[in-house]
Amino acid sequence: MDEDKWRALAPEDDRPRVSVAAPESPGRHAADPEPVPSTKIRTAGTLSHAALLLSPLLGGFFLALMALELAKQGEREVGESEGFLLGAGQIPHIRRRAKTALGITAVAAAVALSVLVLVLLRVWLGGGAEYGDNTV
Repeated sequence: MDEDKWRALAPEDDRPRVSVAAPESPGRHAADPEPVPSTKIRTAGTLSHAALLLSPLLGGFFLALMALELAKQGEREVGESEGFLLGAGQIPHIRRRAKTALGITAVAAAVALSVLVLVLLRVWLGGGAEYGDNTV
């Protein structure tokens, strides 16, 4: 009887019927949210790129530290999210870039410090031999 009722309400065209029910996948509830990329991991990736670019100028040090910290927090959040946050595969690359930036920054700081020490030694110890005004 219900079928006759639905046929009476249905349009009389031959269009295929589209199901409005969401397809259910095994192991996932229909009310579960869709997986999304982790914003902390995306931010850590951006910071690690900026740190790598600014590391020769010593500005990449703090950016690399922030990238490492955000990557650690993002990794923890991805693990706790039970699959609803994505991006764990990017964490090794982020860490590698941030550690490379820290290494480049350390080398740049060592070079800058060496140049500073040499300049100060030259000023304090004198500029070398002085020969007077009437030498040829």
